[in-house]
Amino acid sequence: MAIKLPQAPNWPALIKSGCRVFVGGNASVPHALVQHLIDNSEGFSDIELVHMLALGDTRWVKDEYRNLFKANTFFYWRRSHAQSSG
Repeated sequence: MAIKLPQAPNWPALIKSGCRVFVGGNASVPHALVQHLIDNSEGFSDIELVHMLALGDTRWVKDEYRNLFKANTFFYWRRSHAQSSG
């Protein structure tokens, strides 16, 4: 049985610069969707990505995306923090 994927979002029709977007939390973060937004982010800035807990892949907090995204989370964990604390 073949699974048909939904059409890729038309980001300018859905969000504007300065919008707040909830991306889920824990294991439910839609990484492919966030990557699609990054890949199609021309003209966007200051998008607030809200999530409860960031585990693992948090590519949107990289310095290169500083003007594109603001991360708003209750808990944030990066492997480098665990390694540097002892």
